[in-house]
Amino acid sequence: MVSKIFVRLKRVRYQASSTTLYFAENDFNQYENGLLSQTDYEIKVVNVLEFLLSQCEMRPILDFRIRFFSKELLKVAGSIEDPCD
Repeated sequence: MVSKIFVRLKRVRYQASSTTLYFAENDFNQYENGLLSQTDYEIKVVNVLEFLLSQCEMRPILDFRIRFFSKELLKVAGSIEDPCD
C-alpha cells in the first residue's frame, strides 16, 4: 500500500516537472520575442530552471525534455550551476 503511494507520488512529481518545463520553455520563447520583461524572465524561466535542476531525483524527466530545447534555452540551462553533478 505504502509503496503504491510513493510510486504515484513520484509519477505526479514527474508530470508536474514536465509541465513546468513546458511553461518555462514557453515563457522563454515569449521573452525572446519581446513579450516578457527581464524581471518576469528571471522569475519564470531562470528561477524555475534552477529549481528543477536542484531536484536531482527528477533528473530523468529533465534529461529527456532538454533534448527538445532550443539552442538559446540550452545556453540558459547550461549557465546554471548543477548541484546534482
